[in-house]
Amino acid sequence: MRGYTGPTDETDQYFSCDDCNKVTFELVAKSAREMRLGRFRAGGIYQDRVHHTRYQVSRILKVGLNEYLVYLKPIVANELATSSAGSSASL
Repeated sequence: MRGYTGPTDETDQYFSCDDCNKVTFELVAKSAREMRLGRFRAGGIYQDRVHHTRYQVSRILKVGLNEYLVYLKPIVANELATSSAGSSASL
């Protein structure tokens, strides 16, 4: 299932699993202020604390004077463990 979060004028897009009811974001909208405070950048990490999910920021698109769309890719637990092991092995 695919939809929008919040009211219909909200721009955050997500997928929802019918079996487990888990929400996975595809993109989130951020203001210029939120972008500065969050320090978002392509390749960085975005944390959804409400749903306990981490994402890799795949790209950022400026869509207006004060709005950005942050495209996300979920980080699977196996990917996180592999990247942690690889980084600790190189130390």
